[in-house]
Amino acid sequence: MMKTMKMAVLMVMVTASQGMHARQQDTLVVERPQQVMILQTEDTLDIRVSGKEGNPDFRLEKKARLATEAELVTTSAESRHSALGWDFGSIEGRAGKGVLSIGLTPRIEGGFLLPLNKPDGMSTSLWKSTEAHASLISMRYDSPMGKWWLDLSYGFNMKCFVMGNNNRFTADREGNVNISPYPAGISGGDSRLFLFAGALSLNLNYRIGKSSSLGFGVEWLMRGDNWNYCRSRFTDVDGLETKQLYDAKVRNHNLSLKLNWEFARNCNLYVRFAPWSPFKSAQGPQFSTLSFGIGFGF
Repeated sequence: MMKTMKMAVLMVMVTASQGMHARQQDTLVVERPQQVMILQTEDTLDIRVSGKEGNPDFRLEKKARLATEAELVTTSAESRHSALGWDFGSIEGRAGKGVLSIGLTPRIEGGFLLPLNKPDGMSTSLWKSTEAHASLISMRYDSPMGKWWLDLSYGFNMKCFVMGNNNRFTADREGNVNISPYPAGISGGDSRLFLFAGALSLNLNYRIGKSSSLGFGVEWLMRGDNWNYCRSRFTDVDGLETKQLYDAKVRNHNLSLKLNWEFARNCNLYVRFAPWSPFKSAQGPQFSTLSFGIGFGF
């Protein structure tokens, strides 16, 4: 094992020294690796380390181009071992000068909704209106310098708008949503617009600063049409509890702009602005949405 490590270190040092005049190389020490694999072709050198002391799931890969003016290309990948004790497999490879990865990437985001430029009578409650998005599997491309990345993921999307004044959400037989008053003599009811569907999300993200945890993104959300409805609960003039439920027709595609701050590994705070209404112009009230919340990756 020691001879293998010495050979690996020597080969990396020789390759790195060829480009030393162009850039400063980092020093990396792996304590007691479990396995070291060296793959060499005519123009590339690939060194892979699996496992180390105290972390059998550790993974590290070093690649170098063997040429007169060699450019050292380095990629590293740690285990997808969750703090909860779950392991998620993924496939990772080179795509041009960037990195393409496909795999299970469980992630949950949740926060509060604030409708903007809403029509008269739509008095929604900020701290009761909520959103959530869960990603299960994704395909991601990282640019060579890590400044931007493109992510396509599949999961589930939920939005719930709550209105608690004298108006409520209703819908006609075609699913077109309206804002209507309660029947005469009724006040203080509870009305919700609930939107839930499987969703495919395409995200283009840009990192602000060379090593910043602050990023800006554009998100294109493609929803299914699984479970969308308006629900109102109130007590009628005879004192009976009444619930009304209407199917709702919503826009299946939407665009949003997102500001993201990763305050810890796999944990982020976000602010999202969606300029389009959840409804097309003839199918429901028109308003934009501002939301904010927190996200966790597993």
